[in-house]
Amino acid sequence: MKKIYLTLLCLGLASCSVKNNLAYRPITEQQPENSIQVRVSEFIDTRKKPQNIGCYRNLYGMPIVSIKTEENVSEWVSSALSQELKLAGFSFAEDSKYEIQGSIQELYCDVYFKFGGKVHLKVRVLEEGNEIFLKSYYANIKGHGLTGENPRTPVTSLEENLQSVYKEVIADLRSEVFHLDD
Repeated sequence: MKKIYLTLLCLGLASCSVKNNLAYRPITEQQPENSIQVRVSEFIDTRKKPQNIGCYRNLYGMPIVSIKTEENVSEWVSSALSQELKLAGFSFAEDSKYEIQGSIQELYCDVYFKFGGKVHLKVRVLEEGNEIFLKSYYANIKGHGLTGENPRTPVTSLEENLQSVYKEVIADLRSEVFHLDD
């Protein structure tokens, strides 16, 4: 009887979910404005469950509670890139000859004694419709405690991973694509 009760309890918890609001604080230091105008298209979310951003696990490592958001993850990722680009000195124009596109391959927070997150994005730059840059970016920051001096949340874990990815993206755009660091 106890085994049946425990099994039903675990199955019930596995169907629960926690909702989180997405937030993003840019990390790029303000740069002088450059002459490059860009257009950022909304990223395409290729994940099977776009509202699912992670899970809490039990002592055995089994997912017991889904972490979800009601917000549009594609908009959040695209808006974060726009914030970083603006601080990096880029300006925006709908008729720009440069379009930055992207896709979300993976974006997930895993809570199991510590917070861990994964972000995998593909970023592509088009110049007048022709691809001039395509690169995959990964971040997999783990190890932040659930308590302590700077306790983490699922959203701060994802934000930290996205910041890590965008630090590389901005550096590549400045040096490899637009040659601003020459």
